[in-house]
Amino acid sequence: PKLTPAPAPAPEAEAPAPAAGKRGYIGLALDDAAGKGPLTVDDVKAQGPADRYGIRKGDVLIKVDGEALKTVEDFVRAFQSKAPGEKMVFRIQRDGWQHDVPVVIGGR
Repeated sequence: PKLTPAPAPAPEAEAPAPAAGKRGYIGLALDDAAGKGPLTVDDVKAQGPADRYGIRKGDVLIKVDGEALKTVEDFVRAFQSKAPGEKMVFRIQRDGWQHDVPVVIGGR
């Protein structure tokens, strides 16, 4: 698949400063076909971090921060060490193209 840069997020997509005691939040529901893969975005929470940075329902998550993803557990392992305000880079596949999408983790 071809690799293209992702569009830059809108200026309002800048992450707020991390708040103490908050947990990381991306705003995604994922489906891994009962552990068989691929890891597909099943839903995106409106105005959540993933939505603000352009992740869409139906996108396939290939990698996060360079680590291959196939299952929801793979994603959870990569995400659990992150805090609000930190950045993750998602490699997604959409319409036959692959894009690297940086997403700043929100908090709640």
